[in-house]
Amino acid sequence: MHYLEHQPRPPLDQWVKCVWTLVDDATVGSVRPLQPIVPDGCIEIVFHFGDALSRLSEGSEVGQPHTLVVGQMTGPTLLRPGSNVRALGIRLLPWGGRVLFQMPICELTDRFLPVRELLPRFDSLADQLAAAPADERPRLAFSHLRKWLPVEPAGPLTKELVRAIVGSGGRTTVRELASTVNATTRSVERVMNRDIGLPPLLFARIVRVQKAIGRMRNEPPGRLGRIAMDCGYYDQAHFCRDFRQLSGMTPTQFVAADCGLTHAFAYGDTQ
Repeated sequence: MHYLEHQPRPPLDQWVKCVWTLVDDATVGSVRPLQPIVPDGCIEIVFHFGDALSRLSEGSEVGQPHTLVVGQMTGPTLLRPGSNVRALGIRLLPWGGRVLFQMPICELTDRFLPVRELLPRFDSLADQLAAAPADERPRLAFSHLRKWLPVEPAGPLTKELVRAIVGSGGRTTVRELASTVNATTRSVERVMNRDIGLPPLLFARIVRVQKAIGRMRNEPPGRLGRIAMDCGYYDQAHFCRDFRQLSGMTPTQFVAADCGLTHAFAYGDTQ
């Protein structure tokens, strides 16, 4: 599996976290295992040029559209890759979806929708990406995004809330957030649901789990207790419970798992 991230230049870096590419091949006809994807607090637009992935939904596998919008996730999503994966994704910053889609982002939470239902103009980009050489696709995606995203900065309150949560490592309360941004707790809940698609405490949990994943990449498995404490969990049991709810695995299982998609898309931060 070959996964690579391409970073945006200003002014796109106000809205876009990265454009990523994924190439993965397997023996034709082989059945690959379902692999969990951990929530990361970001919305993505994904283009498939080879086999589209299938997703486990209510006990059955459903094929993914070749071009789709992936809303905020509140728990792990199980995906099965095909034998010939060629994909490109646009990963927005947590506040980027509100500007691009011009709708309350909570309406996209836990949904996987064909891009034409939300952004018909992206159909033309999908065709151009499919016709372009693989190494030209990220540049082409950035070029189109520069035309479609605004130049002005995101809403200051939304960015301030996200940065306060990330800056605390996900160790904050709604009351503390409200005090930080000089707003009411109701306003904090409303803005986070509307612009980010997640309530503030769930977004904070995702931040903590992603922070723990970043630590787990660089420290031996025997230090899980220390990682749990440093990331603000009461104890290792609390850490394991939160981690399982968001990833579908315990931290030990995550470290040991041979799941290329899981590890490619769990990158240890949310911003």
